[in-house]
Formats: sequence, C-alpha cells, structure tokens
Amino acid sequence: MDTALKEHMVKQGITAHTLAKKLGGNRTKIYEITKGFSRATVPLQDKIAKALNATKEDLFDENGMARKCEE
Repeated sequence: MDTALKEHMVKQGITAHTLAKKLGGNRTKIYEITKGFSRATVPLQDKIAKALNATKEDLFDENGMARKCEE
C-alpha cells in the first residue's frame, strides 16, 4: 500500500534521496517516513509539505505518519 506522500513524490519525479538532499536530512529516515514505517516530527512535516507544494494535512495523519492511499 502506497502513501499520499509517496504519490506526491512520484508525480513530481522526486526520490527519497533527492528529498533528503533538498531538506538536508537523513535519507534513511525520509525513506521510512515516505513508506509509512516511521513518524515525522511537526517541523519535518512542514518542511516536506513545503518542498512538495502540498499541505501537511494532505500528506500526514494526526500522529505524523504518512497517510495511506485509498485503494
């Protein structure tokens, strides 16, 4: 199951590695957040949403986990 975050990244042609470089973060952590394995902090949610031109509410749930896509 994909996440809304992963779908936004694919649409824009951005990989976890590229996003991590853009944000100055850890590539492994970004990958884990993207796949829905790890929680993102509020500041990181804001940075990711801004980098992808999206709202954090579209990308993350109330717990900081990447939203699961509807099947």
